[in-house]
Amino acid sequence: MGARLASPSITPSINAFIVKSNGDNIYSLYFVIVLYFLPGICLLVAIRPTRTARAPAVMAAH
Repeated sequence: MGARLASPSITPSINAFIVKSNGDNIYSLYFVIVLYFLPGICLLVAIRPTRTARAPAVMAAH
């Protein structure tokens, strides 16, 4: 959560560094896209469905 709160103040500096070192804005856009998807992926991994033991299927006697 702390990284999420600090992100608006840090992201412009990182974006400027990426553009300055590469001379292209596309890698900066990749960085921003990762910042959007990473929390969602972490949330999906953290809140995965619990594994419960299933009861065996009851079959009718013949």
